[in-house]
Amino acid sequence: MFDKFLFFLSIEPFAATLIPLAMNSEVERISECARFEIIRMLEGGAGYYMIDFSYERRAHSKKELKSHLNNNLSDQMAQYISYVADFFDSEVKRKMAIKSIISARIDEVLRLDLSVPSEPAFLAVQKLHENYVFSSDIDSRAWIKQTLALYNGQWAMRLQDPELFDGIEDMLTLWISKVFKELPWCAFFGIAKNTCTDQELKALIENLEGSMCNSNDAAIKLISGLRML
Repeated sequence: MFDKFLFFLSIEPFAATLIPLAMNSEVERISECARFEIIRMLEGGAGYYMIDFSYERRAHSKKELKSHLNNNLSDQMAQYISYVADFFDSEVKRKMAIKSIISARIDEVLRLDLSVPSEPAFLAVQKLHENYVFSSDIDSRAWIKQTLALYNGQWAMRLQDPELFDGIEDMLTLWISKVFKELPWCAFFGIAKNTCTDQELKALIENLEGSMCNSNDAAIKLISGLRML
């Protein structure tokens, strides 16, 4: 799963869903860090399925990514992304519990069960409803495909190389979808970021965080990290 997360981070529109309040320049640096490690991981070859899939290689890739992040981002941002990367290695039941807590809180916010009611929060939820977002169970595949179709530049050309995934169509779309399933708040903020102002995004984060004071520590950290960025 970590490799999928690397490719997710390497594409700026998706990396931005992880850190919705970050500046574009910060998102670009995050994606550059992920791309640097992907290129090293591929060892100059074209195909992903020719790489080393051992635990040792994956652990080394994560270590390298964290090093790049630490060297190119603020301590706070680097630590948050590293924490999310480690989340993928969590025990399955623990991950499911954390995801369930966050998804439930997203559902409450979308029902206007707000812990910090405000005009920006109401406007944000209204805009999400207008985009047919009524629950945390978001089918993001159409948005992913559209984003990838509009994504351009040198890295986009590399991702579009048929040899990268042995000619398997829509593999990248499937991978990004799986990351969104593991990180339900990212799918939520992916749509919110495209429709809401920064003030409204902050209001959403405040309301997600607001009712978690007695919740799972990891869930609190994952959501609180969004507010601090």
